[in-house]
Amino acid sequence: MQSGRANEGQKYDNECEKLKLKDELERSKHYLQQICPSSGDSLSHHLNEVLTKILKERPKDAIASFEKYSRELRAQKFSNQNRHLRDLYEPPPAYDEAKRLVELFKISPPGHGDYHSISTCHEDEESLVEMRQNAPDLQKLFYYFQQVGVALPRDDIVYLGLSIRKLIAKEKIKNVRFWGKIIGNPRNYYIIEASLTDEELQRRLEEAEVGSRLSVTTRSCTNESQELAENVALEQALATSLLNEAREAESIATVDDKARLQLVYPPMPKNPWQPTPEVAPEKIGTGANAKVYFVCNRPGLDGWTELPPVTPAQIVVARQTVYMFSGTLGKQVHTYPPFPGCEKNYLRAQIARIEAATHCSPLGYFTFGRRGARGEKDNDEFEQEDEEDDDDEEDDGEEGERRKEGGDIVINRHYEQPALKDLIDPSMCNWCHHSPYLLKQGRTVWLEPGKTEDEVDNASQDEYEGEDESEEGMDDDNEEERRSSRISRKAKELGYEKEIGPPLLTSLSEDVAADGAIPWSARLSSSAQPDVAVALLRSNIWPGAYTFAADKCFGNVYIGWGTKREAYNYSPPAMPPVQDQYVPASDLEFQEETDPTPADEEAWRISQLPPERDDGSYISSAEEEGLYHRRPPSDNSNSRDFLIDHLRFFLFLGPTTEEEECVDDDDDSNPDPYDD
Repeated sequence: MQSGRANEGQKYDNECEKLKLKDELERSKHYLQQICPSSGDSLSHHLNEVLTKILKERPKDAIASFEKYSRELRAQKFSNQNRHLRDLYEPPPAYDEAKRLVELFKISPPGHGDYHSISTCHEDEESLVEMRQNAPDLQKLFYYFQQVGVALPRDDIVYLGLSIRKLIAKEKIKNVRFWGKIIGNPRNYYIIEASLTDEELQRRLEEAEVGSRLSVTTRSCTNESQELAENVALEQALATSLLNEAREAESIATVDDKARLQLVYPPMPKNPWQPTPEVAPEKIGTGANAKVYFVCNRPGLDGWTELPPVTPAQIVVARQTVYMFSGTLGKQVHTYPPFPGCEKNYLRAQIARIEAATHCSPLGYFTFGRRGARGEKDNDEFEQEDEEDDDDEEDDGEEGERRKEGGDIVINRHYEQPALKDLIDPSMCNWCHHSPYLLKQGRTVWLEPGKTEDEVDNASQDEYEGEDESEEGMDDDNEEERRSSRISRKAKELGYEKEIGPPLLTSLSEDVAADGAIPWSARLSSSAQPDVAVALLRSNIWPGAYTFAADKCFGNVYIGWGTKREAYNYSPPAMPPVQDQYVPASDLEFQEETDPTPADEEAWRISQLPPERDDGSYISSAEEEGLYHRRPPSDNSNSRDFLIDHLRFFLFLGPTTEEEECVDDDDDSNPDPYDD
């Protein structure tokens, strides 16, 4: 019995201990979970976070890291009770970019309002056809380029295609084409090429004509005002010189000694140098300005900026310099020779150079269109005109004439693609240039410096009207030849050498190697599958220019730094040579003489004084002039003094024209013994 009671007492004590321990644990837990007013957190929660962070990161020295983690966690939760400013939310840059990219997917075809649904896009078939003709198919273009290892990221391709469609809906352009990408530091340039619509082209030409008229009027007014100012200045100088001579003649007898010693200098020489006349730029829609170009740094995120027309001076200077692009259109270009413009002008000049040198196509893809053909892609009219023309010989003759005239080119509807082995032939005889050649003066058609196209046309028309009437019946081709010959004769007369570049559709086999480098290289995309391969043409003169040909189509693209290949390190042009010293034409032009002594100077000064009377006074100028015409007295001594005065006056002053006439009018019957 006693042992049983002892066991029950022990169990009771154990239960009491457990209850006390549990109560103590609850009170301790409650104490640890109390919120601290200063930090706004409890010790239990803080320890839990510290232990979780230690278990997650597992530092090498957990004890040393415990205080560090505790301090960092407390600093993150610190809050100032007296803080009254609201927390400002700063969205990440990716969020703003995503909002702008969403706008690209809301583009609608021309003629529609806002984008609503897919069914709305298919209501107007004409708008879809127009968009399909004007917007490029970048997916198809880079499908072929990807096979030869030339491509852009897929995101950029999608953004480019959508932003180009948005630009077409906003601007009055057509036949848009992705030109390429020029790498810069820190930003790149994405470039598209387009043609202006007929209405927009006509409007810009009218504005340019009005501006040219105003500039010509201003220039003529400026020249007239300069000539008038020069004439007035010349008349004033002449009147001043005559007045000074008259005053000197009147006061020659009373002038003091210092005034007689003043030197009379010859007029200052004028610099006859004239600046070289500038070459007029080509009109919008012709030559190097036939297309317009838009650029942006990030497709879909930045807006498209139209580049200004290029001038011949910009092309000439761009050929002599090397400049790395920065991606900022308004940045100044510091080069030697000085470039006339900023980075956007230099970019436009490089685009013109690259296009003229690297844009090529398979031989036969383009052909010369009739007069009035509108371009490379607008070939509907060309096809309608040629539906009934099946005479190949006549077509060949007309094509030769148009090649000579440098007419427009259109797509050949009878084009048959050569075999791939012919396209990769090293001779390059199956490829041709379809962009106009840039002459040394920076134009595609030579023009006399200092003249405009309108002035040259008017002068040619006036000269043509004055020719023999027997030539009136000649055709247009002979008229073009006569006009070209007249321009050549005029250029030779003025000392200019007229340039004539190669015609359009000239074979690449005629390209000249530069510094020993082969201009072009060609290869197949795959030698294992030649039946589905793509022919690639790469320029070695302009690294980054590529052309593909496959399935009766071709494409040009440029992805590079925008600089030409240099066989050696680039060296800027040397400074102009120092001008030579002036060399006299003869030894008599400059003669050295010994400086006079003070005694010689005093003797010369005394000799310049007017003659004296016996009483010591000087003879006036009127009396001195009369002295020259008097007869010598009969006395020998007086006659000797008179002769000395007469010779001194004649040697230093000289007789006037009236005095010479008086001497010549003397009677021959009473000759003057001093005439000899």
